[in-house]
Amino acid sequence: MILNIYSHNNLITGRTSKDKVSFPIFLLLGGLLYFFLCGFPVFASEPILEINPEEATVGDLITVSLTIPKTPPDQIKWPTVLNKLGDFIVLSADTLSQSAAEEAGGAQLSWTVAAYDTGSFSTGSLEVFISDKSTVIPAKEVQIISVIQDSTNSDLRPLKAQAELPFTFADFVKTALPWIIAAAIAAALFFLIRWLILKRKRSSEDWKFDKPKLPPYDEALAALRGLKKDNPLKRGDIKGYVSALSEILKRLLERVHEAPVLEMTTWEVRGWIHDKTIKGSVKEFLELLSASDMVKFAKVALEDQRLVDMYRVAERFVASYKPEPVQTNSKIPNKKEIHEKNDVNLKSEKSPQSRTKTGTTRKKINQIQTGTAKPSTQESMNRPESKTGGKLT
Repeated sequence: MILNIYSHNNLITGRTSKDKVSFPIFLLLGGLLYFFLCGFPVFASEPILEINPEEATVGDLITVSLTIPKTPPDQIKWPTVLNKLGDFIVLSADTLSQSAAEEAGGAQLSWTVAAYDTGSFSTGSLEVFISDKSTVIPAKEVQIISVIQDSTNSDLRPLKAQAELPFTFADFVKTALPWIIAAAIAAALFFLIRWLILKRKRSSEDWKFDKPKLPPYDEALAALRGLKKDNPLKRGDIKGYVSALSEILKRLLERVHEAPVLEMTTWEVRGWIHDKTIKGSVKEFLELLSASDMVKFAKVALEDQRLVDMYRVAERFVASYKPEPVQTNSKIPNKKEIHEKNDVNLKSEKSPQSRTKTGTTRKKINQIQTGTAKPSTQESMNRPESKTGGKLT
């Protein structure tokens, strides 16, 4: 048919028979060119799925590579894989860069996976899009075997029982010596701390409340004087200084009002004090407690003048509870005057005149009571007369 068409063309174009051979060759060359330009890339772009190694043990790293030859990466849509690739657990994933893909002759995506059990593990089928054309890649499998080898096929001898070694004194020393040293150090630290606490307590016992038999005012005043004498500010113990001041005033109120003021917080004292009759300045007392809490709990550094003023506030508060002296009009006789008076009374009772006078007085009292008493001359002279010159009966 081609020859007929060719002959017909010759009639039209006027070609000769010399051109009959060149035209079929031209058609053959065109077909080959079309095959290489259109058909070959289709076959060359088939994806290749490789897995290495094909047999591994539990936990080994396995590389799964998906290669698409002679295709730039920007024309490929890779399968979406997150945490699992079939039965495998994906540890990492990586693709070749544009330059690396050109050198390798195609794009490539590789996964690093692992399996943590024995048996046959599959990658599962993968779908990839090449120039918007979907291609499904069949799955590949890997055999995962156990790390523990079969002991029946091994030349190793069975394990022997553990040998029991005797426990010697050297072993005891190695085991117990560190604990003995640690216990000795702990005991030494305990006694050292206890000794320091007792020493500090003895140094400040002058202003502590060791004599509860004293009246509240005298006890508080003695505690203030002892604190001033000890002066914790010299050794930088500001916390102990303000704690002692607040404790002295709380102790004074506790004894006067018979309430557990020492166990109260500053907030509780504010609520309790409104219902009580306080002789000193309540405002200054509460400000002292607040300043003491700031030093003890908030670590606030107060100025030296503020610390001195706090002591003066405590002095004024304690002075307000000073008892008033008892005033008496009569003079209280001393022991010498009492003895002298007793001696005089004894002498008068022993004299004969005092006895006679006492007897006469008792006789007159009896006569007056019975109505038989006679008026004496002195009494009749002293009796007033009436206007008529007669005596009043």
